[in-house]
Amino acid sequence: MAKTAVFIDVPNVCLGRAVKPKNINWQRLSLEIAKTLADDDEVIWSGAYALGQGFTATAAERAKTEFRPLFGAHFDPIIRLDKDVDSWIVADMFRVCLNELNEVVAHAVEHSSINLPVHLRLILVSGDNDYTRVFKVLKEHSSELISFTLEVWSWQQTLGNDLARYANRIYRLDQFFSFESSETEGEEEYLPVR
Repeated sequence: MAKTAVFIDVPNVCLGRAVKPKNINWQRLSLEIAKTLADDDEVIWSGAYALGQGFTATAAERAKTEFRPLFGAHFDPIIRLDKDVDSWIVADMFRVCLNELNEVVAHAVEHSSINLPVHLRLILVSGDNDYTRVFKVLKEHSSELISFTLEVWSWQQTLGNDLARYANRIYRLDQFFSFESSETEGEEEYLPVR
């Protein structure tokens, strides 16, 4: 059994195709990710991160409410007001790892037994090389206590070579989505066609 955490960098996914968040089929993406989970995998974290810099707290809550139907029940939209999305994803990756280690220690103390190693599967939906350092650190600290499977979901053209080097598995978003151009109210948009 693997405990799985999913982190979606919404701006990076949209930048990869130069589209607005509403033009990506996020529910389909979450279903494709869910298909890769084993029956006994436990999803312990799932967040879709968007930047709300300049938003008031009320506007951020409204944005979360508007985002929630786009992602379905699988992901919690996370709107960060004060920092860039990358920083929050990295912080939350480490938070998930530390929480899992704390749970293992608490279980060991309570039951005088411990099941090692703790296996964490981290899924990052972004091709941004900015995440390379965190993947490198996690790989370097895999041990008898904790092991990591690091997966990247990215568009082919936005997948950083350095990030790909540290990933255990890479899924290309291009294999799940294709886009065609159409004219809508005088503005060019890209719509999923399958």
